[in-house]
Amino acid sequence: MNVESLTFQDYSSVQPETLVIYERPDFNLLNAAKSEQVQYLVLCDEGRRRFGLVAGVQDGMLKVPFSAPFSFISSFRKNNKVDSYQAAVAALLAYARADSSIRQIRFTLPPALYGENDVSHLANALFANGFHVEQVDLNYHYNLDQFDDNYAQSIDIKARQKLRASLNAGLSFEEVTDDAGVAEAYAVIKDNRSAKGYPLRLSLEDVRRTVGIIPADFFIVRDPLKPVAAAMVYHVAAGVVQVIYWGNVAGSDHLKPMNFLSFKVFEYYHACGCRIVDIGPATESSQPNVGLCDFKQGIGCVTTLKLTLGHSVARGPAT
Repeated sequence: MNVESLTFQDYSSVQPETLVIYERPDFNLLNAAKSEQVQYLVLCDEGRRRFGLVAGVQDGMLKVPFSAPFSFISSFRKNNKVDSYQAAVAALLAYARADSSIRQIRFTLPPALYGENDVSHLANALFANGFHVEQVDLNYHYNLDQFDDNYAQSIDIKARQKLRASLNAGLSFEEVTDDAGVAEAYAVIKDNRSAKGYPLRLSLEDVRRTVGIIPADFFIVRDPLKPVAAAMVYHVAAGVVQVIYWGNVAGSDHLKPMNFLSFKVFEYYHACGCRIVDIGPATESSQPNVGLCDFKQGIGCVTTLKLTLGHSVARGPAT
């Protein structure tokens, strides 16, 4: 297998099937300023396109992704076998060895919920070709086929008590669709991240640009009129939505708005016919935030792994 480097325009014209939206060339072009260079690569097997890959080069590292929670290699053919993934990783390493500007390669893979066969095959191919595991993060998602009128009885007893308290607090839930609503939801999230000391990597303008190319939903919880919690959700794969940010404002914890918000988000997407709500990791560089882990597990989420694997690029012929 060999690697061909294309322009954005040429890659877009032959764009393979993506597992997640973060592989798309338009998404990566939108974030191109966050990397020194964006590479649009096609991996060919005996002249036939097999995989596509969008990566960023920053400080000598080829990163997949360079500005997203995770990414993957795209497929021109369905049901790729184990040997195709092995050959693709070997070809990528050979490509990197021939480029003196690349000293390392790093992949952050999607959790297995996005495609258990594909993610497992690539994780194995990376490890078998000498990549080492850099991070093992805990990711949480809710299976919407489990949601029904008995949701409250199905969750952890403490989460059930908090949900009942929130339902008795007079909170309301609404989807906002105009720019003013999006800005209001963003302000709530910004307040939450600031109060908890968490980074907020997307500016409001970043959000506006991103939702111009990616389907997204915004929600606000009010008490009864002022906003106390909000969520920003992307449609990232077929039947799968991902909570990019959510949170409540300082001083509102007594209302249990996050238990109310998570319940209403699950209810909303169940009614829409989605399969999964991915609410993201509860770890930072593999270190668990125990309280956040307990919250996500308590509201009924399943835990899976999100792996980051890296490889230092040795010069000269492959061994």
